[in-house]
Amino acid sequence: MKHDAYSVWLEAPAPVRVGRSAYARVVLVAKPPYHPSPSYPYRFRLDPPPPSLGFRESVAKGMMIDGDRGVLSIPFSATTTGTVRISGTLAFSVCNDDRCLLEKRWLVVDVPVQ
Repeated sequence: MKHDAYSVWLEAPAPVRVGRSAYARVVLVAKPPYHPSPSYPYRFRLDPPPPSLGFRESVAKGMMIDGDRGVLSIPFSATTTGTVRISGTLAFSVCNDDRCLLEKRWLVVDVPVQ
């Protein structure tokens, strides 16, 4: 999703192999003059997964911030072949010298599993 102050999306490797661990990633890119807030408690609350998809936790935390970019890794594994959907809501903040935006965005990615 694009915004004047940031872009944010959910991505995953394709294809994922059945029974192997993989990582989806939430990517946040702030647009100048904004930057990701280093003190905000970033979190991605996962929607309930289909039965063939497993996550370690229902809420992923610990976004790594590097300059204008933040990345949050979400470990998962799939038990059957096909296409699975990973979705959830990211709570995040980007700031400039005058203010901070507190945002929530629903993100989704379809992942092929072989």
